[in-house]
Amino acid sequence: MKKLLSSLVVILIVLLVLWALTGWYFGVKAEKEFKSLLQDSSQLVGKHFVRVELLDYKRTASGAKASLELSSDYPALNDRMKDLQLHVKLLNGPIFITHTGVSVGSSLWVLTVVDSSLNSMGGSADKVRKGYKDIFPEGLPSAVVRIDFEENAHYVTKLETSLSHLLMTGVFDFKTQNNRGAISIKNFVVGNIPNFISAENIQISYQHQKAITTRFKPGTASLQTSSLKIHHKNLSKPLILDVKINSNIFLENNDLKGYLKANIYNVSSDVEIEEFLVDKADVSLKFEGFPADTLIAFSEANDNLDNLHQQAQWVLEELGEVPEGQDQIWQLYNQIEESTNILSKLLAEKIRGSGSMKLHATTYYKGESSSLDGSVRLQSKQLKISSWLSLLDGEAEVELDKYVLRSIQKFLPVTEHKFKLLLKDNKVLIAQ
Repeated sequence: MKKLLSSLVVILIVLLVLWALTGWYFGVKAEKEFKSLLQDSSQLVGKHFVRVELLDYKRTASGAKASLELSSDYPALNDRMKDLQLHVKLLNGPIFITHTGVSVGSSLWVLTVVDSSLNSMGGSADKVRKGYKDIFPEGLPSAVVRIDFEENAHYVTKLETSLSHLLMTGVFDFKTQNNRGAISIKNFVVGNIPNFISAENIQISYQHQKAITTRFKPGTASLQTSSLKIHHKNLSKPLILDVKINSNIFLENNDLKGYLKANIYNVSSDVEIEEFLVDKADVSLKFEGFPADTLIAFSEANDNLDNLHQQAQWVLEELGEVPEGQDQIWQLYNQIEESTNILSKLLAEKIRGSGSMKLHATTYYKGESSSLDGSVRLQSKQLKISSWLSLLDGEAEVELDKYVLRSIQKFLPVTEHKFKLLLKDNKVLIAQ
């Protein structure tokens, strides 16, 4: 009996040691993955809607706790995010018991957005300050991430905003940085009565490779919604649309290639609206040869000029009435002018002779159809850093049915049902 008890004690001690070593190993691994993800995110080119900065990271007996400061490169959004922090609780594997059941993995991350000002005043973390109440009436967002043994992050995010209820689920591969998932949007409403858009259900799926900028994420995406309703004061009944959109963007060497296809069906009954004379619309856009490094350089130039303009605006508001402030404003505007001229010339040399895009659109109404066939190229003349349109030069053949022509003639000087659209020198022109 004593031998049996001794054996059980030894086995128990071994199991506890193995559990401790396993927890320590997974804790070190989770910390490495967590900080690596933050570093990769901060290195993305372009203006970030949300930036995170690690404030604190402490290991605990069961894992670790981290606090991150949230901010944005967009002033209006950044002002809204004042005092917001992201609190992360990291639990070591290999077994987790949650409200959804038992799961396994190397670590589990529980992420919660909190208002630090409420905590400092003794408030509850799940309360929402007035500044966010209009956006998050049901509370600030949260997420759960489970890291499996193959370095895949399985994430679930729930957002209940004033616009909709959103559920995002997906898998992120730490090794390849491939990301795939789905977004379900329920009870979507934007606008105010009597003019607003609503949809009971919008489904989005996506799969993309390692992001090269905050704007460009090569991969595929699709959107589908039935009964998207457009409410307007001039309509006796809402305009109801079924919408399907598919896109694919991929990077081949340095060139961005891809396509976008959209199908829109008007399923309204007994609704007449002169501004939407369409029963069905098919749109396709195919592009190739757009140099990624040039688009990145253009994006960086835009961001740099935005920052200079924001600095100038701040100095104008805070120090505009004193001589020192006026001198600083002139210096900033000189920098803006010099940067614009230099970058325009550099980019013009890079984009010469590269990049093309083909666009085709067809609409159907009461048995008749209208169409647009065009092509667009990257151009190097009249390049303006502040305008994406200035990168493009193209033309399109347009043919309108009698219903659309009659509607367009009310606000455009179009006399023929066939004409050309020209994109020249940052302007859209009509040639008849």
